[in-house]
Amino acid sequence: MIGFNGGLIGAARETSANQSLPGVWTPREQLKAKRASTWPIIGDDPYFANVSLLLRGDGTNGSTTFTDGGPNGFTITANGTAQISTAQSKYGGASMYFPGTSAYLSTPSNAAFQFGTGDFTIEFWVYLSGSGSLFSNSTSSLGSNCLNCRLYSYGTLDFYTSGGAEYTSLTSAVTASTWTHLAFVRSGNTVTIYKNGTSIGSNANWGINLNLTNFYINGGRDGNGQKYYDDFRITKGIARYTSNFTPPGAL
Repeated sequence: MIGFNGGLIGAARETSANQSLPGVWTPREQLKAKRASTWPIIGDDPYFANVSLLLRGDGTNGSTTFTDGGPNGFTITANGTAQISTAQSKYGGASMYFPGTSAYLSTPSNAAFQFGTGDFTIEFWVYLSGSGSLFSNSTSSLGSNCLNCRLYSYGTLDFYTSGGAEYTSLTSAVTASTWTHLAFVRSGNTVTIYKNGTSIGSNANWGINLNLTNFYINGGRDGNGQKYYDDFRITKGIARYTSNFTPPGAL
């Protein structure tokens, strides 16, 4: 994220063994680090090494192959009627399509989805004509360590742990039948939800240890209508956005 002074907010400034300290790189520091080959950008993303999952939703119509373009290259399982569709897309001419209640994607169990008490960013573009679960790290209620996000008929977006200790409920969070960028960001103990780059609510009581190691897109396998996702990205250990921002282009 580019700061007002031209620096890069949140990129690791340290060039020693500690590459995780946040800060602001000034243009002079950026140039010095690039010349020393210590500038921490891989491609166009300074946090690429922290990406747990990157699903662009590209492919041929009807395909059940979902490619993880992140550093882990996880094998993604398409369940039910989950498929690639060219009927709708934000970028790339295709998107991930979930026609009904039995459609969802699942990841292998891995510590990349175990957020602990650290920062994280879950973001994606979504096009909806129905309600229901958007994502989860469990297919059932497993106590307060289970993370869930559910939309109720466009009127209310709930982001919560199943134990109920942390709960954020927002109205008018998603507009039907239009592409909307959603970002769920935990920075410290505060979760902020952004719609199209604008904060629509925060909750400062999100310090819980999220220790489950799976992730499901449309994970509740419930609701109705059709859902399309594009450029779904999870970043562990990084709060990519700490103020309003311009949603990213194609990842």
